[in-house]
Amino acid sequence: MIFTKIHQRKKYSKMRNIIYFLTVLILLVSCGSEKEQSVSNLIASGNLEDLRTKKTEISDQQKQLEANIRLLDSAIATKSGEERLPLVTTIKAKAQKFDHLLELQGSVKTKQNVLIYPEMAGTLQRVYVKEGQRVSKGQLLATIDDGGMGSQLAQLETQAALAKTTFERQKRLWDQKIGSEIQYLQAKAQYEANENFVKQAESQLGKSKIRAPFSGIIDNVIKDQGTVVSPGPGSEVFRIVNLSNMYIEVDVPENYLGGITSGKDAMVYFPVLGDTVHTKIRQTGNFINPNNRAFTVEIPVPNKKGNIKPNLTAKVNINDYSSDEAIVIPQSIISENAKGDQYVYIAKQSGTENRASVHRQVIITGKTQGSVVEVLTGISNGDELIKEGARSVKDGQNVILAGNPGTGKTHLSIGLAIKACMEDYRVFFTTVPRLITQIRESRSQKTLRTLEGRFEKYDLVICDEFGYISFDKEGAELLFSHLSLRAGRKSTIITTNLSFDRWSEIFGDPVLTAALVDRLTHKAHIVNMNGKSYRVKETKKLLNN
Repeated sequence: MIFTKIHQRKKYSKMRNIIYFLTVLILLVSCGSEKEQSVSNLIASGNLEDLRTKKTEISDQQKQLEANIRLLDSAIATKSGEERLPLVTTIKAKAQKFDHLLELQGSVKTKQNVLIYPEMAGTLQRVYVKEGQRVSKGQLLATIDDGGMGSQLAQLETQAALAKTTFERQKRLWDQKIGSEIQYLQAKAQYEANENFVKQAESQLGKSKIRAPFSGIIDNVIKDQGTVVSPGPGSEVFRIVNLSNMYIEVDVPENYLGGITSGKDAMVYFPVLGDTVHTKIRQTGNFINPNNRAFTVEIPVPNKKGNIKPNLTAKVNINDYSSDEAIVIPQSIISENAKGDQYVYIAKQSGTENRASVHRQVIITGKTQGSVVEVLTGISNGDELIKEGARSVKDGQNVILAGNPGTGKTHLSIGLAIKACMEDYRVFFTTVPRLITQIRESRSQKTLRTLEGRFEKYDLVICDEFGYISFDKEGAELLFSHLSLRAGRKSTIITTNLSFDRWSEIFGDPVLTAALVDRLTHKAHIVNMNGKSYRVKETKKLLNN
């Protein structure tokens, strides 16, 4: 880290003031009277183009004068050894492994969670299992009264046995060339018919027995013993669940199609259990849902402890991008100018101890993960980056412009925004209703995290028209959470036509209102702009004319 701090002395201050005064005086003596007369003549002539040309010429001279003064200040400070340098801290850029995780939300499912229905009508004669009991595939769960079908099966089996004996005897005689062929064929047909009757009866009788379709746990015994049941909806007897083959199905936006493939690492977090499971993607969908422009991804969830249940909510982080040699830096040290270019300050050690020369470096960033972002170009491994001490909006103070409609609140806030942009600060201007709509859309499109990161990084955010339109509880909570991201760290300007004691009319929640007012007004500048509307004044003036 580099720490630089030299106090300015009174001698330097006096010398700078003298140089400034002499420079202005020389300029006024050399050309003051001539230019003043020239400007007067131009104004008297009334030529608009000449006036504009003259204004541009004088403005250029003013800028040149200011530049010369700055050069003189720098030269005086260097020669006198009283140069005042800012105090900064730096961090070193290092190439490291970077994994970007896409955060999604889903719920646990299982393909073996079924309701068991009876296959025949009758009285539920006996139930052999109870809730919570583990059963294996094919195990007998319950029986239904067969209505005498067992006796019919016994009779058919007796007839089948007789037909079999008759056929075997007739076959021996036919093999010895005794008897006619028709007698042999009739015996064979009779035997085969009786065998089919027995199999059919056994199949029907088997429907009176309810068996487990797979190994699992009896989650619910729905019908009691003695209940009359029949096939169809409403006659469920058991629910059986297998908790060993669980999975999560999530919807992934289509723009991640190239980065999300089978075999990619995934991390599943269960907020209720406080447990995390590391797994891999098992299957990706081959269809883009036109309603949400997303495809499904199936992620298996090992359930060794048995505490993961179907429909349990989970947060899923999927690795959609990795780099082994990435330059990763904190988002907080990145600034953005009015053109949208992102930049950082790089410090290079000079010959003097604890001193460095600093230059602004435009960078191109890639994916963001949490509070850090990958830098694609502009920074090399080992560069010293200024972490603290780079220019930022003074003390992160908030400004609240309160007043009646038409008193210039929006006009003033836009003027402050333009000035901040001219100083290379990153500014975001929006209305409160538009901001809430943007937050809601981002949440539905699963890009809320990206919006929060951008919103938090702006040097100045201006929220206009607070109090003109009320919003529901959800909108109030979304606005509160976003403005809280900047509290005490970055500057926010809010224009409102309501006093603080009426803000609860907009939020609808006194507790939430008090918390937001407390955060916004802490170390804030509150400008009271009550008065007569300029719009009404101008309208009356036009009507009178």
